[in-house]
Amino acid sequence: MVRLVRLRFALVLALASVVSLAPASPGPARAAPPLQAPTTLTVGYLPVSIAAPLYLAIEKGYFAEQGLSIDLQLFASGAEVLTSTAGGQLNIGTAASVGSAALNAFSRGVDVRIIATSHAENAANPTTNFVIRRVDGSVPGIAELRGRRVAINSVGVATEYVLGLGLATAGMAPEDIDLQQIPFPDMVAALTNGSIDAAVMAEPFITRVVQQGVAEALQNVVPDRMQTTVTYVNSRWLAQNADPTRRFAVAFVRALRELQGDNWTRDDVVQIIAQYTRLEPAVVRASAAPYYDPDGRVNVESIMEQQRFFMQRGSTTYREPIDIRNWIDTSYIDYAVQQLGPYRS
Repeated sequence: MVRLVRLRFALVLALASVVSLAPASPGPARAAPPLQAPTTLTVGYLPVSIAAPLYLAIEKGYFAEQGLSIDLQLFASGAEVLTSTAGGQLNIGTAASVGSAALNAFSRGVDVRIIATSHAENAANPTTNFVIRRVDGSVPGIAELRGRRVAINSVGVATEYVLGLGLATAGMAPEDIDLQQIPFPDMVAALTNGSIDAAVMAEPFITRVVQQGVAEALQNVVPDRMQTTVTYVNSRWLAQNADPTRRFAVAFVRALRELQGDNWTRDDVVQIIAQYTRLEPAVVRASAAPYYDPDGRVNVESIMEQQRFFMQRGSTTYREPIDIRNWIDTSYIDYAVQQLGPYRS
């Protein structure tokens, strides 16, 4: 595991300050801060815009209100987040996908559980999508990509699944193209100089190539509410730390709810996302907004459908489908919803 950056955020206010600053008017019910020293959680993440709930919960003080201090650990890939959570280097990992590597780990009894969503997709404007390079001002069809160079960031992850969905609309499969593996940031230059003809990209890179007139994003490829990433917890640590995990869930769900509707483009939200991702605020504002279930729920059927795809691709080490429900513990978001009350848009 390559640890890129270690950032410690001292987030917890003194209890007296919390009490003195509490609003006089009643608000949504939430768990009271514990009468004890702050609990530090080691949380892994990717520095991308989809991790916005984590950023908001830190910057808005939602974790602090729950008596939590967050020790952030930055990673380069969701696979690293998963393995580090399973290995115990992390208590919690978020913005990590459920691809073939995760599914294979589940089948081996890895020490993790899914406790909440991280993000899913809006079909009308997904954060992960199939884009095709413009040629002489026009955009070739998917059928014209046969034998051409098409890039994804890695196999066995959500981008490969989206690639398969897009190619299937023209009766094709990944074997019908010249598949390349390129990091997301490098895809922009590769499309611009013509070294690849199409790619499955993530935001904000989709917005960049579309705004520059280099490529166009396809419509009606990504399923609505496709579960792209989730939040993991180390199950051995969880067995001894149910209470701080519940408090984490309360703060996290509160942040998920704050990102509903048009709030993605709200000035304070844009500035927080830009701070953690080092993106220009204008790029954040123009990028597609993820779908965040306001109660933190995971779209189980979406993950099961992705499992079927990876099994057909021969990417799994097992033959019979596993029931992903056995790896999801909803009790923590159930507690959060109980404390916060029903979501009202």
